[in-house]
Amino acid sequence: MLIFVANTIRARIAEFEFRNVHMSSNDNRYLKR
Repeated sequence: MLIFVANTIRARIAEFEFRNVHMSSNDNRYLKR
């Protein structure tokens, strides 16, 4: 159970970080325009 919970938490953190990177890249594109 602990391993399963750890994997879910890591997946959520990875998804959260991926969204932050994606949003920041979009902001950079808008700034370049």
